[in-house]
Amino acid sequence: MLRRCKGFCHTAGGVLLFALLWLTNLTATAQDVALRTNLLYDAILVPNIGVELGKSESRWSFIAQGGGNWMSTKNKNRYWRITYGELEARYWLTDPYFDVQHSGHHVGLYLLGGRYDIEFGSKGQLSNFQYCGGLSYGYTTHLSKYFSLDFGLAVGYLGGE
Repeated sequence: MLRRCKGFCHTAGGVLLFALLWLTNLTATAQDVALRTNLLYDAILVPNIGVELGKSESRWSFIAQGGGNWMSTKNKNRYWRITYGELEARYWLTDPYFDVQHSGHHVGLYLLGGRYDIEFGSKGQLSNFQYCGGLSYGYTTHLSKYFSLDFGLAVGYLGGE
């Protein structure tokens, strides 16, 4: 399915795979692992969950996130099917020794893949598989000890069928 991707996806995938393998050799504590969700996906009824891994003394963190929805109202082909998975490696521009919980500005590299079937009535949009990858920039601010908001923008390449 990723035949069209050529070198970029393989390079980015290799970097993310190396990062995840590097993290498996580390001992994780509660300060190193964060559960996350995307509120915009929740607002359009696509439940999602993710995990962010990072060491407090490192400027790097790694995210794996996914979600999906399978909905039908049984009224002549009404669907709202969305499934996706995402990997992101982030480099934090803040000093890790002064900010254990990683807040502030970050840049990163992301890969995302998924499919959708949005149909109301007999016409709609369908994808077999979509993928994208590129660069991300964001800012994270803490609301409390346990909650934070992450704002971000991403640019990259989108492909698929």
